[in-house]
Amino acid sequence: MAGKRKENPVKEAVEKILKKNGHNYNDWKKEVINKRKLEVMSGEDKEWTESTVQEASFELIMEEINKEPRDNQESSFKGKFEKQN
Repeated sequence: MAGKRKENPVKEAVEKILKKNGHNYNDWKKEVINKRKLEVMSGEDKEWTESTVQEASFELIMEEINKEPRDNQESSFKGKFEKQN
């Protein structure tokens, strides 16, 4: 037995507001997404850019750590730590 799909109350409220003002939810949603994409691609969203680069940096570091044999990791970390101090 298939149940009724539960709607998102925020989406329902936005749909009502848009309809009241003569706008369509799907058109509005596309406009919001396209605007956000343009901001990201043009470099206007510095926070998103920084967090994305930071996330990719952590992934790269973890990949590199996982590539090294276990014995080399310990001596590699000790050497790096000792050089900084």
